Amino acid sequence: MDDVEAVAEEDVGAIFNKGDEKKLRAEKSLVAYIDAPVKKGQKLGEYQVYKNGEISKQVNIVAANDVPRAGLIKQILKVFAETYLL
Repeated sequence: MDDVEAVAEEDVGAIFNKGDEKKLRAEKSLVAYIDAPVKKGQKLGEYQVYKNGEISKQVNIVAANDVPRAGLIKQILKVFAETYLL
């Protein structure tokens, strides 16, 4: 099973006044599972920053690298592992 690194598409940072950190909340949502092939830059989820309950900033989470489709042997081993080892 190959992994894909998920990164923010752009800078998530924001400037707020001192003391506002108590009003901030961040959430991320990622797809639970994705089949290869995965292309670099493919959207995998979103990261939201909330201030006072409203979205202050939203950034896409994307694949940092390509993940090619597995070869036949690797696919057979994956099916075997999922069937008998889970």
